[in-house]
Amino acid sequence: MTKEMDSDLCQNDRRKDDTGSDTDSVRRSSGFTLVEVMVVVVVLTIFLGIGLTSGNTIKDQLAFYRDQQVIIAQIYKARALAVATQEGSREVCGYGVRLSGSTITGLEIRKPSSSSFDEQFRGNCELYHESNAVQTNSYSDLNYTLEETSMSGSIQVYFIAPSPLVKFSSGSSACINISSGTASGAIRINRFGQVTTAPSC
Repeated sequence: MTKEMDSDLCQNDRRKDDTGSDTDSVRRSSGFTLVEVMVVVVVLTIFLGIGLTSGNTIKDQLAFYRDQQVIIAQIYKARALAVATQEGSREVCGYGVRLSGSTITGLEIRKPSSSSFDEQFRGNCELYHESNAVQTNSYSDLNYTLEETSMSGSIQVYFIAPSPLVKFSSGSSACINISSGTASGAIRINRFGQVTTAPSC
């Protein structure tokens, strides 16, 4: 009899314990403490900041790569126009581009009529110079203004028909740094007119 009573008491104690623990768990799950709320707010703020920074970086990268490809395309377009130009009675000798700031200026290279120009070299088409500048007219088909990318410095490259022969305003190659926000890089043009990209000049 005593054993049965002890057993009943133990079972009652277990029920009380179970009931008490259930009550405690309900109390604990009914809300958050101030510390928990503050921790969540801090974590969300950190993630939001990271997200905004990443978004700006991606935007800069997209603008940079888009305008980088535009620059390269305009250089190759000038080269293609020079290849299509035939020597003859035409005054146009070739085509080129000037890269400066945020603008690409198309250049149409012409034979100067003035005898004051000194001859620089003779090829299939004559090219003259005065103070390192060839005689050119603007060529609107190659003109372009970059939207969000800027170029540091200035370079000019010319493609002389029909080879084309590649010439620069100075030197035998050219390189220009370009940037858009946090994204940056460089475009190089070698003496054969081939264009490559690099981290910097």
